[in-house]
Amino acid sequence: MAAETRFGPWTSLYKEIEDLARIFDVADRGEALIADLKQREAALRAEFSGDKHPTFLFWFSSPSPADDAYLGGGNGPSGYIADLLGGSNAIKTEADWPTLGWEGILAADPTVIVASQVDRNRWELDNADAKIAYLTSDPTVSQMDAVKGGRIVVMSGAAMNPSIRTIYGAEEVAKQLRTLDLP
Repeated sequence: MAAETRFGPWTSLYKEIEDLARIFDVADRGEALIADLKQREAALRAEFSGDKHPTFLFWFSSPSPADDAYLGGGNGPSGYIADLLGGSNAIKTEADWPTLGWEGILAADPTVIVASQVDRNRWELDNADAKIAYLTSDPTVSQMDAVKGGRIVVMSGAAMNPSIRTIYGAEEVAKQLRTLDLP
């Protein structure tokens, strides 16, 4: 699959699960977990393989609205999630964690904005509700099509790191996408 090539850690994750399951003599449980994850991935790909190809912006956090945003890049889990959901990452970079100012984000013009909930509470914009409040109240940013169209979804920030949580993050976004009117 193209996504596994782009997001190599996913293939590595399966190998790690196999290795750990063998070490702890629970190979059958490891195989079951891998099968479950692959089934979840296949189900998402099948459901979102239609003719809509949204672009996603994955906003991890920012020290403040005046600072550049920390985003999920195209070659990391965010790019993988976008691909699973039939779309692509609006930020065309190979970096896993690019930063970008709002002018660049406006120019990227994503179809859907994914506001992550980061539980570390380092900055106010670690909180998804604070991100949404900024997106919907800033005079310029609120004019983005994704914001005006109500296409802001929330996902755990942990899912933006390569782990088994990535597939759960994709499912979290998928659940919300089902309620949106995607162009």
